[in-house]
Parts: sequence; structure tokens; C-alpha cells
Amino acid sequence: MTVELEDMVDGIERLIAALDGRDPQAIELANSALTLAIGRLRGLGGWRDDRAGLAMLDHALGLAEAARVRVNLLGDMTQRQLDLLGQARAEAQESKVYGRKGRRSRA
Repeated sequence: MTVELEDMVDGIERLIAALDGRDPQAIELANSALTLAIGRLRGLGGWRDDRAGLAMLDHALGLAEAARVRVNLLGDMTQRQLDLLGQARAEAQESKVYGRKGRRSRA
């Protein structure tokens, strides 16, 4: 039982490292491995009765919260970058440029 819990904790730690590295492929791989580890843990019974297992699960929940915060932060940063790109595009379309005939016009 503890092997499965350790695999889950390791999976969360790998996901956190991948999120910190901002590597999409590493995030995807870590997420897949974590999903498998959680699936194996769900298939077991009786681990909820073990104090050491519950302590490890409590540690895993803290790590999961840390991963959740990182996901929210990265999502917010990405949205801000998209907003800035959209704003820059709108400003570029409104700027005046010289056309083929040498006259100034809107882009």
C-alpha cells in the first residue's frame, strides 16, 4: 500500500517540477503518470486504516494544493499574455501605414 502512496506523492512532485519548468511535454507526461498512480491507489482497499498512510496522504494533499496554485498561476499568466497580444494586434490594425501608392492609410 505504501508503495502506491509513494508513487502518488512522487507523481505530484514530478508534476510540480514540470509546472515550474513550464515544459508542456513534461507536464503532460507527469500528469499521465500521476493519473495512473492515483488509479492504482484507488484500486487498493484498507490503506485508509493505516496511520502512516493517512499521514502520507495528508502530505500528498498539501503537494496537490501547491500544484493547483501553480496551475492557476500559469493559467493567469497565459491569459494576460493573450490579452496583451490581442491589444497589440488591435493597436497595430488602427495604426497608419504607407500603402503601395505611397499614401498613408490605416493598416
